[in-house]
Amino acid sequence: MAFAKKQYFDENSLYDYAVGALGRRMRTVAELKRLLRGRVPKDEIGATLVELVVLRLKQHKYLNDSSYAALYSALRRDNEKFGPRRVITD
Repeated sequence: MAFAKKQYFDENSLYDYAVGALGRRMRTVAELKRLLRGRVPKDEIGATLVELVVLRLKQHKYLNDSSYAALYSALRRDNEKFGPRRVITD
């Protein structure tokens, strides 16, 4: 039996969900947008909610693709013992 995903209809509850998702795992802007689109109505209002939440997260510095990339590559280099060429390629 499949459960329906909870839908969010206001910015504050979607923002809280997004902060929780970022707390569980680092994500890029595109990954987070994909995740949020599954939690809002599939119309213009849902798309607007996603954009508002992403903008708010960027303003609060919770979401930043360049810092994500820098941290991701540093973690790959330091924790997985890959060489610089492998890290850059990934």
